[in-house]
Amino acid sequence: MNKLVLAFFLAVVSLNLSATPLYYTFEGIISMHSTDGLVESGYSIGDKTNYTIMIDTDKKGELTHAGITTSYDDTSDYDYFYTDFISGDTILETTYYDIDESNLGYDRVLGGGIQDRLYIASDKRLYFWFDYETLTTLEINDYGIFENYWTNDSNELNHIRGNVFLKSISNTDPTNDVTSPSTMLLLFLGLMLLTIKIKFHIPTSLINSVKNTNYNYTIMYKIYKFA
Repeated sequence: MNKLVLAFFLAVVSLNLSATPLYYTFEGIISMHSTDGLVESGYSIGDKTNYTIMIDTDKKGELTHAGITTSYDDTSDYDYFYTDFISGDTILETTYYDIDESNLGYDRVLGGGIQDRLYIASDKRLYFWFDYETLTTLEINDYGIFENYWTNDSNELNHIRGNVFLKSISNTDPTNDVTSPSTMLLLFLGLMLLTIKIKFHIPTSLINSVKNTNYNYTIMYKIYKFA
């Protein structure tokens, strides 16, 4: 019985960590701008910006232009995926090149090394790219470039640009306080263990790994440890 419960717990952890979509939070520092970019954006050189982008590798990347949505299939050189702007310091009031919506990201894989590039176009005005990286190799604190484009009332193109680094990756939306289904399942398992008073040993290495991975698992551990 103990082995069965432990196996089920490990399965839930595994499913939760591998689930898509994932939420990527980036922090940028503005270093460049167009002539009127800073005036129109309200930012200054050296200002920090933050962005949260949803990435779903199980869905095709999409680009909507003039009301027509085009989906992108993987090729031998490009692996496409779906993106969505969740929150951040972007210019949202204006448009760029009549693109209605950009939910497109890709890994350019041309043999590895300096030819690789991770590109994320989230919303129609915000772009990230990381040279020598792919989505699978991108790690916390890796640096890339971000650009935010817009057109003003005179249809003039402006932008801000700077360095950006990956701050965090989460399987839940960090801007949403609503409890996710996976979290509810973990809490249910903890309460079940408390109710039926099951006692079993979990290796310290597993507990430390779980506690360092997700706060929700720490809560569940404390529940059944109390039982």
